[in-house]
Amino acid sequence: MKVPEVERACGIEVYATNILGCKATIRSSPEDFTVIEVVESKLISRRRGENTYPLLFVVKKGLDAFSLERSLSRKLGCRIRFLGLKDKRSLSLQYAVAFCSKEKIGIDQRIVGYVRKDELDMLLIGNIFKIRLRHPCTRISDVVSHVCKAAEEKRIPNFFGVQRFGIRGTQNHVIGRLLVKRKFRDAAELLAMGRGFYEAAVRRCLEEGKGYLEAIRKVPIRIRKIFTEAYQSYLFNRTLSLALKEEIAIDKCVKGDYWCKTDRTGLRVISVHGPTEEPEESARLLLQLPGYTYRETGSRFDGIMKNVMEEEGIESKDFFVKEMQEVSCKGGLRRASLDPIKVNLSMESEDAKLSFILPRGQYATVFLREIIKAEKEIDMFG
Repeated sequence: MKVPEVERACGIEVYATNILGCKATIRSSPEDFTVIEVVESKLISRRRGENTYPLLFVVKKGLDAFSLERSLSRKLGCRIRFLGLKDKRSLSLQYAVAFCSKEKIGIDQRIVGYVRKDELDMLLIGNIFKIRLRHPCTRISDVVSHVCKAAEEKRIPNFFGVQRFGIRGTQNHVIGRLLVKRKFRDAAELLAMGRGFYEAAVRRCLEEGKGYLEAIRKVPIRIRKIFTEAYQSYLFNRTLSLALKEEIAIDKCVKGDYWCKTDRTGLRVISVHGPTEEPEESARLLLQLPGYTYRETGSRFDGIMKNVMEEEGIESKDFFVKEMQEVSCKGGLRRASLDPIKVNLSMESEDAKLSFILPRGQYATVFLREIIKAEKEIDMFG
């Protein structure tokens, strides 16, 4: 089955299921794509303690996370950080940390508790998705059942979704590639072509004759890091795509693979194990993310990743960007298969309502693409 060009540009080159897709439209409005964050409640204190910060519950609709962070930061007079970066075209019920005292926060802001800064990365554990599929085909129930069975068998690849790359533009990883290759002039000039708030700042800096590194640094650190992480994600997607084309199974682990164990819900990873350890029956396969700590270990996937990086003309050490160390990517591990749980489908008039839960960092659109199998990106997103 043909994969849309916008997905191929992000390294997503295959489908895991061979069932004919069921055409439908998602995100005709933000309410059609509702996301509710799931957090680790035991890390949230009811009372303010030493070295803790207020945790806010925020409803976001039709806004990107960075724009809302800027507006909330101005309103509250302190730095705001969202736990997760949800898509602009969604209704998101999510959490943000305010790095300021309770007294600075207005009474119209809902404080749900207090959290420690050193535990923020462990706070978000998953997302609940409630999605309306408008005017799906009559086979929707059978197609969803088929894809769910493939997910239960750990056969749906855990790709990074197109949102990671700047949907409709797929520029994030292109800029990231330029940064990793130290082509700072090209990166700055590409950024200056954009129409956003930060792109305008880059453009002004270049027009004033300032350096390319200085111009790129007009973009906030978190967004700059997204560029190189998007390139890292592209390499991961390509490696996973090529592995599936070579019929390398991702539904089981063999000695030489990285693997992990999860809790009963499947949301939390409770232990990570190296390639020298014999995988247990319940093991979940992990793949390495490229970065400056990436090393070949004899895994089934090492040769593929090596070939992908050779095609790109890079080495793992290139992800340490000495000239702009804040965008460097260390590497890491990521689950090979997608893990949707509590999947439920119901019909409402001519539409279908699909709900499910995914662990943190997994993309609902990766699950949906197996169901819809759109010929073009616009077919899925309306």
